[in-house]
Amino acid sequence: APEIAARAAELEAVDAEAQDAARAHRAELERDLADYTRLARQRDRQRDAALPLAAQALDLAYSGYAAGDSSLADVLAARRTLAEARFELLN
Repeated sequence: APEIAARAAELEAVDAEAQDAARAHRAELERDLADYTRLARQRDRQRDAALPLAAQALDLAYSGYAAGDSSLADVLAARRTLAEARFELLN
C-alpha cells in the first residue's frame, strides 16, 4: 500500500506540473494573440489613415509647386513622408 500511495503522489505531482505548464502556455498564447491584435490594428490605422493623408499631402505639394506656391523642398519632404509611411506599413 505504501508503494501505491507513493505512485499516486507521483502521478498527482506530474499531473499538477502538466496543468501548470498548460496554464503558462495558455497565458503566453493569450499575450501573443493580444500583441498580434494590437499590431494588426496599428497596421490598419497606418494603411487607412496615415498613408492616405501622406499621399494627399504629396498631391498638395505637387499642386503647390506647379502653381509656384511651394518649393521643391516641400515636394521632397512630402515624398519622404509618404515613403516613410509606406515603409512603416511593411514593417
